[in-house]
Amino acid sequence: MVKRSDHNGFEPRILGYLCHWCAYASADLAGTHKMKYPPNVRFIRVPCTGIIHPNFVVYPLSRGIDGVVVLGCHPGECHYHSGNIVAQDRVQAIKIVLDEYGITPERFRLDWCSSGEAERFVNIMREFTRHIRALGPNQVNLKAWHHGPPCVERPPGVEPMRSFGGVPYYWDGRRYRSPQSAQRQLKQLLDRGFEVKLVPEEGGFLIYTRREQ
Repeated sequence: MVKRSDHNGFEPRILGYLCHWCAYASADLAGTHKMKYPPNVRFIRVPCTGIIHPNFVVYPLSRGIDGVVVLGCHPGECHYHSGNIVAQDRVQAIKIVLDEYGITPERFRLDWCSSGEAERFVNIMREFTRHIRALGPNQVNLKAWHHGPPCVERPPGVEPMRSFGGVPYYWDGRRYRSPQSAQRQLKQLLDRGFEVKLVPEEGGFLIYTRREQ
């Protein structure tokens, strides 16, 4: 058995979320045509990539999975009209969280594949597996993940805050447990020029923003 810390001979463990209408159909077509791709990816079929909450990506990577790929319909071809656009809008939020906890954002990929593009599906699986293999094992710091950023003492009359690497961030005071409300708020903050930090917790996210200068 290859040790996870050994780079030579390392074979990554990859999780894939496939849209039922396009990506999963292309995987099925690839199988019908006996087209080969690496066995490193374990697939989960979802109705639409629009349901992929950031936690669906962050959680497995925080637990040591080496890569996560989300594959859906091409923009403009979504069975639910705009689900893949919703998924695309979440990419920045996902990468913010991964970077905050020292997980290389390159371990996550969102891409598109129609139901008839078996060859494209196979190529994406091959490319992503090679890419993750080159990155090496996911050496996530689980201790840092569980404990989260350190709290700082709050003087009387000062709003609640936490410190990320010595930089104070001010708590918005809400826990977003609805994916829709969390993503709407995050997009508004990013559009207004705030620097946003997300802290995953059980059942949702805490959102922190850096105070405007």
